[in-house]
Amino acid sequence: MSGTSYQHGCFTVCREGSLLNILFVGDSSGEDMQWLLDLVLTLESEVGPVVNLIDARQAGTLSSEARRVASTHPATKQGRATAIFGASLAVRTLSTLVARATDLVRGQPQNLALFRTEAEARSWLAGMQGRARK
Repeated sequence: MSGTSYQHGCFTVCREGSLLNILFVGDSSGEDMQWLLDLVLTLESEVGPVVNLIDARQAGTLSSEARRVASTHPATKQGRATAIFGASLAVRTLSTLVARATDLVRGQPQNLALFRTEAEARSWLAGMQGRARK
């Protein structure tokens, strides 16, 4: 990763222009998730709209507190494009179902997608950024 980096708990974030490259290693606590989502809002206030690329190849679990923070934090309500890659098929399937259910409850899409590879994730994000510019 190149660019400006930030690290806390299980997350390392590297800002590359408007892309936040997020490495998720190990288990996430509520405090870790709060830090990550606060950082997303802070960086967005400095550089404008961002997209998230999350490397979940070494990800552990999300604690119940981390899930609660993620479901209520203002950063997750703004519809920014987020691509997650490297998670197992089971995690991708479950995450997709949870994201769709959240879309229905909130009445707006989250622009969240899960991919096997980083290349697929980056390609999708590039398309999302292209649509946002139009």
